[in-house]
Amino acid sequence: MTALLASFPAPRAFLAGVRSARRAPRRAAGCLLLGLGLAALTAGCGDRPAAKAPDAAAARDGAAAPAAPEAAPAAPALPRMAGLKDSDTAVAVDGIAVPWGDVRKALRLPDEATAPASDDTVKEARALVDRFVQKALLIADAKRRGLVVTAEDRQAHIEQLRRALENTATKVDDYLKQFPETPTSPLQTSLNDTILVLKLGEALAAEAAVSDAEVDQALQAAASLRAAADRRNAETRREGERLAALSEARTDDGFAALAREHSVGREAPEGGVLGIVTRAEMELVNGPLVSGLGPGETSALIETPTAFRILRILERVAPAGEGDVERFRIAQILLDKAALGPPPDRAQAIEALRRQKMPDLLRERARTLAKDAKIACPLFPEWAY
Repeated sequence: MTALLASFPAPRAFLAGVRSARRAPRRAAGCLLLGLGLAALTAGCGDRPAAKAPDAAAARDGAAAPAAPEAAPAAPALPRMAGLKDSDTAVAVDGIAVPWGDVRKALRLPDEATAPASDDTVKEARALVDRFVQKALLIADAKRRGLVVTAEDRQAHIEQLRRALENTATKVDDYLKQFPETPTSPLQTSLNDTILVLKLGEALAAEAAVSDAEVDQALQAAASLRAAADRRNAETRREGERLAALSEARTDDGFAALAREHSVGREAPEGGVLGIVTRAEMELVNGPLVSGLGPGETSALIETPTAFRILRILERVAPAGEGDVERFRIAQILLDKAALGPPPDRAQAIEALRRQKMPDLLRERARTLAKDAKIACPLFPEWAY
């Protein structure tokens, strides 16, 4: 369950934007885990804890360590996979059953096993089952509490997702495909159920205690992060000014070479070419510094709240017809910038610390619910919940 919400240093949760102008998909997913939990139920939950080992400290002190319980004979690595039919139950939680066929497909196994399952396959199967059990328990608990997902909730989460994925190669619609509106298997999770688990985590976190010492430490760490971000921005600003002043930046080929070497934009491999835009579109993003820029000209370093960039207008595109506006084919050199919002206050620190506790709170809640739930796992009968 550790991936339900990514574990992170508390200050990073509320330090308003130590964010890059270009976020890699994995980094964007991390942002989602912190703010949305949208990938929560598709990540591994880890193995259940093993039996407690003998007390090493007692042994060192000469005391007799408690005898380890005699372990039940371990079943071979799922030899029963070979004898399972797709319709057989692999795991069930309070009457919600997952057929073996769904597990087999999720594990990308053939219709008929031709060899014993590998250790990696066994581990993946265990994680898959554990993930389903905890998901089912938490969703049911959220519904018992009367938590619901409204249309406004969905829209708010999708908008946050859209912002988190901007400047990445991942599109929102593509990302949301992992959350089917109508799941065809209990192993799948809808967007609504994913948000529902997040709301349960928020409800649990709202009751979590946060000490003054934790808040003070978080605020101090946030101040250190802001100072480090300021230093990085100053260094990037100097580098951007140096690149903008180079003679190579004044030619199409030279600019393209600089973009390939220095730009962090996803269009860098193509020489920084962004495409065709209107002047109004350029000014909307980059401000008045590009107002007088013409074909064959390169801008000075442009600094926006989220990025440093250098623009070059490659050519003018004639209007397509009467009433159409002129357009320009442009390229850019994009440099990372840590976007800093206002310094956090104590209330924001407390909220961030509570969010940090959400993974542990949800994990512990699932363990508590499992004690009274009806859970059966024919796939791993020796693996008791």
